[in-house]
Amino acid sequence: MASSSQSCGVCDLRHINKPSIIWCTECDEGLCQECQEHHSLSKGTRNHNTIAITEYQTLPSDVLKITQYCSSHEDKFIMYCRKHERPCCRKCIVETHKECPDIDNLEDVIQNVKTSNAFYDIEETLVEVAENLKKISQHQQKNLLNLKEKRKQIQKKFKRPISCPISKVLEKVQIETKPCDIVLSRKKIKQAQIIVPTVPSRCIENIKLKKNKTIATEGKYILGCCLIPDGRMAFTYYIDCAVRVFSDTGLKDFEVKMPCNVYDILYISKDDTLAVTSGGSRSKCITIINVKENK
Repeated sequence: MASSSQSCGVCDLRHINKPSIIWCTECDEGLCQECQEHHSLSKGTRNHNTIAITEYQTLPSDVLKITQYCSSHEDKFIMYCRKHERPCCRKCIVETHKECPDIDNLEDVIQNVKTSNAFYDIEETLVEVAENLKKISQHQQKNLLNLKEKRKQIQKKFKRPISCPISKVLEKVQIETKPCDIVLSRKKIKQAQIIVPTVPSRCIENIKLKKNKTIATEGKYILGCCLIPDGRMAFTYYIDCAVRVFSDTGLKDFEVKMPCNVYDILYISKDDTLAVTSGGSRSKCITIINVKENK
């Protein structure tokens, strides 16, 4: 963080202590009421994203440690190198990444991540984890209340006149266990159970991998692949903007050129076709390829 979230970063430079009311994620500093008005009207900062300081202070510590500036050059990250999988500032591109073939605008990469299926799956999983933790917490609270009630009952019994030796009382002590009634929700497992009702379980330590075959894929940056029921294999080539289908022997069967970069691929058994996702920062599309007609 460039400055403390409690005080205005601009006023700090003027040796004035004012509490901040918003946080600018691009300037990486808090702003008071007066500076916030100037910030929202200034041509260079009017389009910056801001959040309330109360909302910013509730973010996890790991999120607060994320910086938008290069530690080597103290310049803001503006591009993203897919080869090295890291953000770059202007000087980084010239000094370190000028030979890298795939440099994208950082804002476009972030936007694509936010709209991807994997991102939605992660969000859904986090919601499930939160629900499960809530159930566990409620169950623990219920157990604590039961223990407190049992403790009160036992204390009342010991306060009464003891009419028999303690040894006889201890003989009547019984240990009772009950199964946990928490049902943890796992949507992905439910989906798998619907598709395959009975799946034999195996210990992961006993699973041994065996290489079946090696295929010369004729390119780099393969982002997607799928198997066709007849034994053929389809791959998407991000840089080459192409979809290539190989036979079960490893020889190339046919190739379809795409108008832009391609990402993932899926086989649709209903009409024997391949669905391919492609696009860039300006447009996104899904292309259907007929497997029988090779186009």
